[in-house]
Amino acid sequence: MTAVKAEVMSRGHEFRPSEQLTQIVREVAAWCIDTKKVGLMLCGLPGNGKTTIMKAVREVFNLFDFKDEYGEDAFMRWESAMDVAQLAKTNHSAFQKLCHAPMLAIDDFGEEPAEVLEYGNILSPITDMLSVRYADRHMTIVTTNTAASDIRKRYGARIADRFNEMMQVIIFTQTSYRGKKSC
Repeated sequence: MTAVKAEVMSRGHEFRPSEQLTQIVREVAAWCIDTKKVGLMLCGLPGNGKTTIMKAVREVFNLFDFKDEYGEDAFMRWESAMDVAQLAKTNHSAFQKLCHAPMLAIDDFGEEPAEVLEYGNILSPITDMLSVRYADRHMTIVTTNTAASDIRKRYGARIADRFNEMMQVIIFTQTSYRGKKSC
């Protein structure tokens, strides 16, 4: 909860804990110490704290001295799904390195194009990345506004099935923290 508070306050907002937030933090903390699922999927409507929680988890994990399989420092990377799709198209070696990162947080999963075109080749960056991460059993956190039922439609049965195995799903029901809607 302290990491969440720090993240909220770093954005210049007032921290207002609630029963819902406390429950979500408990569920995330339980996932952090549970070894059954290597992934965490934070689902819900826009503006209800998914990215804030993900960034707080990343900050906590990055406090520890984790090492990769080569004994190098391993930090949790954070990327937007749109940036992942762009990276696959513009810098394939960096994309491959990201696919194999020991810990990765992907923000706004489902907002990226499902396919990108690169010199006539059709790439499916997020699908490819998640397949690698599933095979390698690497820790993966995603935030999404995409309904769980739409993941199968968008990414196919194989990725949906792998998500079911690797991801602990936490659904955010809180309305937007961003205030009144004027749009």
